[in-house]
Amino acid sequence: MLIIGLRTIWKTLRGGTFHCPNERTDRPYIVQEARRFFAIFFIPLIPLGKAGQAVRCESCKNRFPVSVLDQPTAIDRTDQLARAVRTCAVAMAAADGAADAAVRSRTVDLVNECNPGYDDAKLREDLRLLPVHDVQSVVAAVASGLDGPGKERFVTDMLSIATSNGEMTAAERRVLDALAAGLAMTPAHLRGVLAGDS
Repeated sequence: MLIIGLRTIWKTLRGGTFHCPNERTDRPYIVQEARRFFAIFFIPLIPLGKAGQAVRCESCKNRFPVSVLDQPTAIDRTDQLARAVRTCAVAMAAADGAADAAVRSRTVDLVNECNPGYDDAKLREDLRLLPVHDVQSVVAAVASGLDGPGKERFVTDMLSIATSNGEMTAAERRVLDALAAGLAMTPAHLRGVLAGDS
């Protein structure tokens, strides 16, 4: 009795760390390429061509389309959030043109939470060198990784910079409005957060 058929062989191309959609956390992966063979008695003999690539999670062993590697890992998200906090905090500190001691102190404390080692000298350098960013687009890049309370905390943290030396100014409110828009918060939601913080 002759057993003939097709057999798929997976060849490993590369590996790394990705955010596994099945386990919803960072896991090691390998990218594999599928090749089809004509087989006799389950022994691959004649190559028939490539059948595509897939990402295989080394933890759960599931395979996913290669496009899954476009999703940021938890480390990537943490780095993006740290950059967004730093950028927005500096924008808030610079909103009135000159950051006084109280504003600088609160900005340093806040940025240092996710950017360890950040100090007044680095803030002064940021205020001098960093270009004016579009706060809305910077925050929009991390908004999908924040839940409702996370977005509200982001706003209240920036508000704490604006009010560290008194009442929030019109320039600071514009920064806060742009930040809330980037977080996809409605004006009513922002008003609620501001009312709850006052």
